Amino acid sequence: MLDVIGKVLVEMSKQLMLMKESVEQGHAKQAGVQAHKIRGAVGNIGSLALQEIAHAMEQAGKAEEINLLRTLMPEMEKQFELLKQLMEASEP
Repeated sequence: MLDVIGKVLVEMSKQLMLMKESVEQGHAKQAGVQAHKIRGAVGNIGSLALQEIAHAMEQAGKAEEINLLRTLMPEMEKQFELLKQLMEASEP
């Protein structure tokens, strides 16, 4: 199980990096696509807080609301770090 979670965290980390780059470059739709991928991945491990922020970012991307994406990005990173710490702490 931990191996699966580890793989999910690695993939989410890549998606998060791509999303952050998209936000920084002003590519709202692309950021929304990345948020959708993250939302799907976290749905598999049950992180509701991260899933909610990813959903909000996905919707902002679809609506091309780049300023909202920029506002939400720090919370996305915070929630991902919290999940990552929780997962790493649960490893034997």
